[in-house]
Amino acid sequence: MMSGYRCSDRCWPVAGVAGQGRKIRGAATGGGAFGLRAVILGLCLALALVCAVSAARAGVPGFLRARMGVLRGVIQLPPGVEMPADGAIVAFFDRRKGPPPTEVGMHRVPEMVVRSDPEGRFGVSLLPGSYMIGVLLRPRGVGPGPPRPGEQFFFAMTPDGRFATFAVQSKATTDAGVIAVAPPQQIRELTEFVTVRGRVFDEQGRPFAGARILVKQDPRMARPLFVSAPSAADGSYAIKLPPDTTYYIVARQNIQGGRPAPGSYVGTFGKRSPEPSIGQKVATPLAGVGPGGVGEALPVRGAAGEVIDHVDITMFRVPDPEANRRKYKKEERASEDGQGRGPLRGR
Repeated sequence: MMSGYRCSDRCWPVAGVAGQGRKIRGAATGGGAFGLRAVILGLCLALALVCAVSAARAGVPGFLRARMGVLRGVIQLPPGVEMPADGAIVAFFDRRKGPPPTEVGMHRVPEMVVRSDPEGRFGVSLLPGSYMIGVLLRPRGVGPGPPRPGEQFFFAMTPDGRFATFAVQSKATTDAGVIAVAPPQQIRELTEFVTVRGRVFDEQGRPFAGARILVKQDPRMARPLFVSAPSAADGSYAIKLPPDTTYYIVARQNIQGGRPAPGSYVGTFGKRSPEPSIGQKVATPLAGVGPGGVGEALPVRGAAGEVIDHVDITMFRVPDPEANRRKYKKEERASEDGQGRGPLRGR
């Protein structure tokens, strides 16, 4: 029951999370082995929840860990939706970095992820800031990743249809109480975003299916702000972004691991784009597209509700550095051999 957790002196007191004036289920159901097993089960669930705070802290550098605060609450799913027996995945997204993933296949790395208990209770350590909360109903053992087809996912929402935010203070515990969540279709705030649309092509100009669109505020950023769902069979994609912000649009064949692997495909909007009017220096660029030169990454920016079209990307194969190194060495040896035989031929 407690796989993956290590309890330490940083764990919450059991009474502060699973107790709180409530009887643990099964604790009052008679004596004997059955009652004892029920008590042990309840304590395991409680300890797994309270020790999640320590597990969440584990990946944070020590000098930042001392600043972290605690956010806790109880997830309330919409009417007719039942909380799974093993709880739900609860993800926390920094409000300053834009919206959480609101479509199947869309991806954004959350600042922290925990799993609630079967009654929806959760606790998490976070750096000071304002956070949006996403809830994904996924069984244990399925693995990480964005919402998948058929999975139910929800977001904490305000009564007027906006993403609810929860403030975390340094070295303080915030109890958010009951947090009502709703499906993304009910969030009206999404209509205020800018929509970026385009197509992905290979080097021959054919549609490139399955590419992921990575959105960055600097083309040199190692970690993107947002990742789209895979491009369609015709290479088309669309992604919603917070307005009035400058972005750079990058495409990758896959997003597993770190740097693109040799032989895989990558592309950047503006670098040798197949659209003749894009990627060339122009006095009046396309709506939402900043000026730039041939081979340069072009910025994209839009206002609330705006749609920016024709943000097309050409994909190129990543070269194999080892193969190139062998090729250059072979050419170098051939050149040296040729220079060595030169004087002999002149005799």
